Amino acid sequence: MASSAEDEPADQGMRASDRERHAVVERLEVAAAEGRLDPDELRARTDAAYAARTLHDLTVLTADLPRVGSTPVVPLGPVPGVPAVPAAPAATAPPVVAVFGGAERRGRWRPAARQTAVAVFGGVVLDYREAEPLPQVLHLRATAVFGGVDVVVPEGTTVEMSGFAVFGGRSANVASAAGRSGPVVRLRAVAVFGGVSIRSATPGTD
Repeated sequence: MASSAEDEPADQGMRASDRERHAVVERLEVAAAEGRLDPDELRARTDAAYAARTLHDLTVLTADLPRVGSTPVVPLGPVPGVPAVPAAPAATAPPVVAVFGGAERRGRWRPAARQTAVAVFGGVVLDYREAEPLPQVLHLRATAVFGGVDVVVPEGTTVEMSGFAVFGGRSANVASAAGRSGPVVRLRAVAVFGGVSIRSATPGTD
């Protein structure tokens, strides 16, 4: 069903932010878990959300989906009379996507502070053991639909996991390193007939 004009942001031509793109992707993930979107639709709309340039581009991606509670899918922007507080910039990498295949990041590579991985009938591996410099706080979003996402981090990494699983699974097996303060990975894991796992290991081991 189409959104009414009063439900839409006031300025649909405004440039979309990363926060607004992520909010729409979360709504799409929920819709897939509810059976409203099939894997192909989820993948296509997720790609379109991350490529969106304006709020209008984002709004059309959820126009035929019910609203979650009373919170708009796309934020309406600053409140009149309240000064905006600029958010600290955080580097966002292009999403790693595997559809009926595989995709991986291994060895020495430069990770961003924000990363998204999507596996649809495929598999994604993100190995951060030799990545440098590893962000002190890494925001990672992993979505597995009839597929799997495997994340490997250095020992001593603290993992904060959120998300949900529908006929799938999420797992964390991370070893702590006594007396050492390591990086923090904030992982939002969504598994629909698939799996998302995060584990720690030393370089050179499987």
